[in-house]
Amino acid sequence: MRTTRDRIRHTLGFEVIGLIIFIPLASSVSGFDSQLVGSMAVVGSIIVNRPGIVGDSIF
Repeated sequence: MRTTRDRIRHTLGFEVIGLIIFIPLASSVSGFDSQLVGSMAVVGSIIVNRPGIVGDSIF
């Protein structure tokens, strides 16, 4: 069984790798500044992962 701390660490690592790939790609395709794309991506990542972390802590 994985601990809550281990699950959070895994989620953060996965999201960081995804953001490293997504931000430059989305910035070059859309033409928007990397800071704008990065801030939207980080906020979206937090919103999407919050229910999963809360659910994992319950079970």
